[in-house]
Amino acid sequence: MSNAASVRQRIVDVLEYSSGLDLGDADDGTDFFELGLDSLFLTQASQAITKQFGVEVTFRQMSDSESSIGALCSYLKDQGVVDAEEPAGATSPDAGDLHAPQDLAPNQSLLQNVQWSSVASGASDSAVEQLIQAQLSLMQQQLNLLSAGATTVAHAVPTTTDGARHSVDQPASSAKPSEPVTDQNKPTAELKGGRGAKITKTSKSPLSDRQRTFIENLVGRYTAKTPSSKSYAQEHRAYLADPRTVSGFNALYKEMIYPLVTNRSKGSKIWDLDGNEYVDHVLGFGPILFGHSPEFIVSAVNQQILDGIETGPQSELTGAVAKLVCELTGVERCAFASTGSEAVLGAIRLARAVTGRSKVVVFDGAYHGIVDEAIYRKGRDGTGLPAAPGIPRESTANLVVLPWNDMAALDVINEFSDDLAAILVEPIQSREPQTQPRELLHRLREICDATGAALIFDEIVTGFRVHQGGAQAFFDIKADLATYGKIIGGGYPLGIIAGNARFMDALDGGHWSFGDDSTPTAGVTYFAGTFVRHPVALAAAHAVLLKLKQSGPALQEDLGAKTTQLAETLCEFLDSVSSTIEVHHCSSWLEINAPREATYMPLFFVLMRLYGFHVQDGRPVFVSTAHTEDELESFVDAFRESVCELILNDLLDGDKLAAHRVLRRNEEEPPVEGALLGRDEDGNPGWFVADPDGDGNFLKVGDA
Repeated sequence: MSNAASVRQRIVDVLEYSSGLDLGDADDGTDFFELGLDSLFLTQASQAITKQFGVEVTFRQMSDSESSIGALCSYLKDQGVVDAEEPAGATSPDAGDLHAPQDLAPNQSLLQNVQWSSVASGASDSAVEQLIQAQLSLMQQQLNLLSAGATTVAHAVPTTTDGARHSVDQPASSAKPSEPVTDQNKPTAELKGGRGAKITKTSKSPLSDRQRTFIENLVGRYTAKTPSSKSYAQEHRAYLADPRTVSGFNALYKEMIYPLVTNRSKGSKIWDLDGNEYVDHVLGFGPILFGHSPEFIVSAVNQQILDGIETGPQSELTGAVAKLVCELTGVERCAFASTGSEAVLGAIRLARAVTGRSKVVVFDGAYHGIVDEAIYRKGRDGTGLPAAPGIPRESTANLVVLPWNDMAALDVINEFSDDLAAILVEPIQSREPQTQPRELLHRLREICDATGAALIFDEIVTGFRVHQGGAQAFFDIKADLATYGKIIGGGYPLGIIAGNARFMDALDGGHWSFGDDSTPTAGVTYFAGTFVRHPVALAAAHAVLLKLKQSGPALQEDLGAKTTQLAETLCEFLDSVSSTIEVHHCSSWLEINAPREATYMPLFFVLMRLYGFHVQDGRPVFVSTAHTEDELESFVDAFRESVCELILNDLLDGDKLAAHRVLRRNEEEPPVEGALLGRDEDGNPGWFVADPDGDGNFLKVGDA
């Protein structure tokens, strides 16, 4: 019997593939740890052995009862695994090339019919030809995939589209009906195709005199208000590579393409270099739930800075913060990261480490951070493709991208459920807050229960915002893993990975005690970083969590009520002027969108800043506890003014007469006594008097 087909040799092949070590001459009785296989490699090896032989072998077995090659070989044979029979007259090929673990051997299914044992010195010409043909076939398929620009999943994934403008804190099905949103006009389509700064170098349509005059005046007004921010951008452009200094670039108004540069903030407000005051609704893209620099956070952070900032030892706040996270969210264990992106990366790694599988289901339109695998778009048949330059295709090769909130699309998961490591979902997508898919999320829970995969909730935005317990409490559902960030850091960089012990134990081996014979029982993976438990961030988080605990769910309920009122007021106004802009919301954030053909929508956000409100194109509008009722009412006024200015100057679709009435607020006197306000044949507002010749016609006597 040849060694090449023996159980022992197959074990060695798996171990060598997992560890990179040469174990060919290893003694069968030597402990795996003595051979140089640490816990990281044994975790991978236990999963690969299980797949290779179809017999479950755990990390604990390989570190305890089956902790050597000989012991593991005996165990597998006791479970019914036998040495493979070798065809008569054949000699063994190089085992290092031909016995890679089944789960790691690339494209094995394409070559599974080749009889490797016949390919050796003296093998028949037909066998060699068979091998060569198989290799050529594989190469051709790889070339086809490269030229097509996509890999494939077994079956096409059905897609659906839907959309309506409405104010949402109820299921989307209760929204007012509207025209269906297609791939051509959906406001958030840009987010689903790629990531990065949007740059428009040329205009697709000529400007009318009215449009050009308005844009030129707007550029003059804005640059006159913010000259220091503009000069700052120009001064530092040569050596500061900042995507935000070019985002939204349009050659028509390039003179005002620069971010506000601020030097002070407090409460709901920020101040720029020119001393202009703005009510801030960007709020650091979500973290600032309590306004800028609230005293309870400033005090905690200042004290920590005075006490010291040690990133090597463990801060005494680490355990207290972890306990509060578990208490408020209901998770069993948690760990720390520096950012939300890192937390998502860690959660995916934990899911793969524990399940021993590769595939991760994600959803179109979601945002999960900046790591390569998270920057994806949907290719043909739902395969994951990179959504930004510089990301290799292999980074997203194990992703399956499904359409958002499409129950029928979930059936495709059955095709690869045996290799499903996790389903990663933003339970409420930050750019589509009107979709709150309770049914979908509960179905995902059922799928993960049936397959053993991890259900991962990305709660970077929803965590501590939609409910004190996050989306899990909001939807009454338990995820296996959840990631948190933004709010919990109180404005300081912090990410959290949290979940049940089955997955979280893969970070430290699980619970054990001093004074007895207990040891870590779970296999571990690697996740670490110099700043993952930064004392200042922990001090801020501790203060935030204590504040949330003290306030209870009433905090989120109150903010949600204010935001609902704001969104409904904006929607009523938009309907009154027949605007195509859409406002959606959930809890304490709302999203302002316009159809893709609304080319000049970015000017709305410039106008809002002119009126003293900091909002940004493509970013949610957040409401904090620091925003007053007067500020929210003023936001509505600025919103109305900005939209109506754009409608009246042919830069947004809408009812010009209605917009004119909003702007003049019925204060304008007619140029001729008895003249009535109306619209001419081009839809522009004007003053009209009855035609003295009769016939019920009117004559225009002046522009409104």
